[in-house]
Amino acid sequence: MFGWQFSFAILLVFLVGSSLISVFSAGLAAWLGGFRGLDVINIAITTHARGGPGIVLASVAYDAGIINAAFYTTLVITAVVTSQMAGAWLRFVLSKGWPLLSTNPDETWKLGEAESGPVLPHGTEGVPAWA
Repeated sequence: MFGWQFSFAILLVFLVGSSLISVFSAGLAAWLGGFRGLDVINIAITTHARGGPGIVLASVAYDAGIINAAFYTTLVITAVVTSQMAGAWLRFVLSKGWPLLSTNPDETWKLGEAESGPVLPHGTEGVPAWA
């Protein structure tokens, strides 16, 4: 059925090319969205992971005869490798004690007070929520 159809050249070109495009475009979108520094890198790398959906789509495309076995293998390996890369990057960031995403102190919530609403920015106490 499947055999040993695999092309290292296809894997290398697809993995590197798709990774560069994905990380660059997600990083650019994060930067245009107002994120800066480590936040842009974290968003770009984590949105780059293909994971389970990549494997499912590869399987559907292979079953439909859209792609051959060599490219199917490439897509599955790329999904696994990019997911592992994202996990390794997040573990590295956390091991350094860096935040995964910077927070604005005016938008943080106190733990255990989610029912009572957000912590208001300094100087806005007593201002009605509808104002």
